[in-house]
Amino acid sequence: MHESYIKSLWGSDECHWSAVDSEGQSGGIVTIWRKGVMRADFSFKAKGLLGVNVVWNGTNCYFINVYSPCTIAEKRALWSQLLVWKNNLSSGEWIIGGDFNAIKTEDERIGRGMENRTEMEEFAGLIDLLEVVDLPVIGNKFTWLKLGGDVRSRIDRFLMTEGIINLWKAVAQASGNRDISDNRPIWVKTCNKDWGVKPFKVFSCWNEHPDLERFVGEAWKAFQCNGTSVYVLKEKIKHIRDRLRWWNLLKE
Repeated sequence: MHESYIKSLWGSDECHWSAVDSEGQSGGIVTIWRKGVMRADFSFKAKGLLGVNVVWNGTNCYFINVYSPCTIAEKRALWSQLLVWKNNLSSGEWIIGGDFNAIKTEDERIGRGMENRTEMEEFAGLIDLLEVVDLPVIGNKFTWLKLGGDVRSRIDRFLMTEGIINLWKAVAQASGNRDISDNRPIWVKTCNKDWGVKPFKVFSCWNEHPDLERFVGEAWKAFQCNGTSVYVLKEKIKHIRDRLRWWNLLKE
């Protein structure tokens, strides 16, 4: 990646960037951001992955750019690397986006034969283990189209931690029109409207822990507060959410 090429993509020289060079005609990744918007501390790389650690408005963030390989073995290696980074890097908010070359449910692909159910389950499980949210899609959800349009898949997406969703007021992700690529560009959509209290979220991986039911039951009974029934319910759920976060940290 040459600096002149990066600046031509951005449209000016008011940018910083980090890149992984391609192998042959594929595998190249570049992340570009406007000068002065955030402070980049370091970048980290693996096959199909480019990470940049930045400070944005005082918040420590990790931007991960994904360009996944095709084989299931290489996908699993990429997923494992994401988990290693998530578990070992210092705390912060995560934004993981790009071409994952995988779907998590059957309705994310049409026009092809039998899907690899194991791969879908593993990819959906990865999202839970990373503790990130796959925001709903508005508009055309299929981001990759085979020539002729008879096969369509949703293989491009953003996965974000709840903290950055709240900071950005992110509500959805949307895909644009194709140009020279067979993948549609995708954006995170934000909204300043206050939708009220965020829904309670449970990660599927928690259900596999044998102590989950006991832990939630004890936390529910131990927390006491006064007020209307709706207020008490809200506060109890908030307390359990916070306790689950600590519980998950202790398990790690």
